Amino acid sequence: MTTVSMRIGVRLGNGLVVAAVAVDADGAVRQVLRADLPARRSLTASVADALRALDAHDQDVSAVVFDLSDPILRAPGRAVVSLRITPRRLPDRSEPHQVQSASVHRAWVRGGHNALGEDLVGLDEDALRAVAGTIPAGAHLAVTAAGATVNPEHEHRAAEIVRAAVDLAAVTESHWFPVDSLHVREQTAITNSALVSTAEELTSRLGDAVRAVAPGARMFFSTTEGGAAPLTRLPDRPVHAIRATTANELLGAAALVRRTEGPIGIVGADGTHVGEMVAGVLSSRATTSLPDGTVLAVGSPHLLPLDDTSGHGAIDDLRLVDAERDGSEPLPTGIDLAALGAAVAPVSTWYHRTEVVRTAADVDRVLRAGESAVRMTLVAAGASPAAVRFPESRVLGSSYGLAEVVHVRVRGVAGAAPALLAPATGRAM
Repeated sequence: MTTVSMRIGVRLGNGLVVAAVAVDADGAVRQVLRADLPARRSLTASVADALRALDAHDQDVSAVVFDLSDPILRAPGRAVVSLRITPRRLPDRSEPHQVQSASVHRAWVRGGHNALGEDLVGLDEDALRAVAGTIPAGAHLAVTAAGATVNPEHEHRAAEIVRAAVDLAAVTESHWFPVDSLHVREQTAITNSALVSTAEELTSRLGDAVRAVAPGARMFFSTTEGGAAPLTRLPDRPVHAIRATTANELLGAAALVRRTEGPIGIVGADGTHVGEMVAGVLSSRATTSLPDGTVLAVGSPHLLPLDDTSGHGAIDDLRLVDAERDGSEPLPTGIDLAALGAAVAPVSTWYHRTEVVRTAADVDRVLRAGESAVRMTLVAAGASPAAVRFPESRVLGSSYGLAEVVHVRVRGVAGAAPALLAPATGRAM
């Protein structure tokens, strides 16, 4: 019998609910599963049971993609030390939010760069060493410096000095999340650092589960903008997993109705949300907003809630899928939209960089550098170089007021657009 490659999407829901969908290389949904698993079962055993139930003897599992939004959001945040590096002390605007529930101890030292990457003031290393002496061992550190998206030197140096003085559990540097707003970068770095220990535990347990059942499968986690990233990156960037379910549901809906271009919507308990498919991927923006209004520098789909007060009127050629299974596009029995979306999501990565450009040749150079970095990242994740494509590759003006300072924004994906899915059959465990 011919072996058929199978990609599995898994959504870990509230408690120990596992929803999984297996999609063959030809795009057909062969098996689906949803199980409320006993609390006495460990996460590793529960996920392994789900994978075994989906793993037919004549099919090789090529990849397993996890939607971890629920366990990440529900995890208790760890206490974080937030180190801010600016020329002068700024008012603290950060408030704890639903993800970052633990305490935040704040410290400040002088330093920082301007929009061209030049020193505003030198980093006060003596003050930094004094701060390091107050940080307890095992702390989670978030470092945020003015101008770090252009020149991260002070963030690197600060992390180096604190690491030399204290045994830290995790360090997050805010330039990993390149937006102009220092406040948004700082909040994102704090949130990311608070989630690192949870992400390390999830990565270990899920890795054990997959290796026990499908040792040759590659492992990924779903990202908030509708892509998939290697599971090994989760402990470094857990904030990218916090709100992936909506994007996955939109991808799952697009797969069900065979849509690779145009608007796609889902109808669920929290209302109707619409995204847009462009060349087989979800159109996205650079930030995400939590329900309490907190803005994080993490990509998310462009969403338009449709209600009587939206003011946008009808959307041409909109296809809606009803997640409650009673709408114009009811779900096949047993399908979980988020798990299906995870199964068909392309492997995806972003390149964000703030650069100084003065000529058209400079623009071309920074874009080619971004595309090259993205291609290498995707190939390292298992993609064929020929399969890499760039749905977005452009430079954007910055808010610094300098025409020569631009943001380089490149997105690369690898993998097929949402497949033309065959009818699915339900399966319980």
